[in-house]
Amino acid sequence: MDTASSAPPVQAANRTTGTMTVTTTTITKTVTTTTTVFTPFRFLDLPVELRIMVYEELVVVGKVFYTPDDYAVKTEKRFKDWKSYRAPQLAILRTCKQVHKEAEEVYLGKNLFVLPDESTRRQPLIGSGLCPNSISDYRTFTHIPFPDRWLFSASAPRLIKSVSIGFSGRSWQDLGDQSDMRLCSNFDSLAPAARLEFAHQTAKNSLNGELDGYIEDLHSYFKNGGGPILKRLDYIEFDLTNAFCPTGCCRMAKQEWPQFMLLGPKKTGFLGVIDKQEANIILTKVYNRLWGWEKDMHENFEGKLSGSKRKMTEAFGMVFNPKKTHWEQWKVNTKK
Repeated sequence: MDTASSAPPVQAANRTTGTMTVTTTTITKTVTTTTTVFTPFRFLDLPVELRIMVYEELVVVGKVFYTPDDYAVKTEKRFKDWKSYRAPQLAILRTCKQVHKEAEEVYLGKNLFVLPDESTRRQPLIGSGLCPNSISDYRTFTHIPFPDRWLFSASAPRLIKSVSIGFSGRSWQDLGDQSDMRLCSNFDSLAPAARLEFAHQTAKNSLNGELDGYIEDLHSYFKNGGGPILKRLDYIEFDLTNAFCPTGCCRMAKQEWPQFMLLGPKKTGFLGVIDKQEANIILTKVYNRLWGWEKDMHENFEGKLSGSKRKMTEAFGMVFNPKKTHWEQWKVNTKK
């Protein structure tokens, strides 16, 4: 309540002969009403540093997944707790060209893209012309969930810095066509054990070729088909949990890892490695092949690869079966 307006009137008394004169003074208050005009907030008027902070809040989620099927979720270590990571809010990319360009660089550059099996047979990889092994393969696979969904934009080869790939025998090759075996050998005359061994070796060799071609295609894509021999990524993750031969009796650890390592990861994680012997097989394969590109590798790593496997391991930040990774800081608590 306004104290001034609620005060009693001021009284002035004048004495005259036999009479009293009362003078009454009324105090009034004038209230002025003002109108505030709001100016729309212009997001692009913010400094670019602040805009990037907004983009990071919306699109940086740690790991980006692509609706994995039950097989991948249950058998591949890279999908552990995958529902604990929130989905990126990509509506910001539809705002305008400038915001799209700025936000996309943040989205593609600061997340780990957990690529599904057979990613080279999906867009934009298969349509890029950079994956010849996948393009030349006429086979189609019905187990791929959402095969027509693009994994990311065509800007990915230039902007993506971290990828995760896995290997699965079921994704590539069955045990083999016996009609082809009979044409290539005296299959019918072999004893049962010899037939099994022949079938095993045939399927294993085919799978080896498929996996090596997969690595070659991914290397070509993320290297954008050309440029310097080495393109430095921030992080590469290989999941070998399912790296078994088609019959499940032996491991597939002698792949063309060096081809993909030419992307020059600052850190490299190998998941699902069964023992030190398998880790050493991988290290030896990478080390021996990289010395074939000795000059180029030395120039890019300033001599850090010379001398031993240990130095090479340090140069690529190679870790086998890491207990914890950088990406886990983005996990959210999904318990109610």
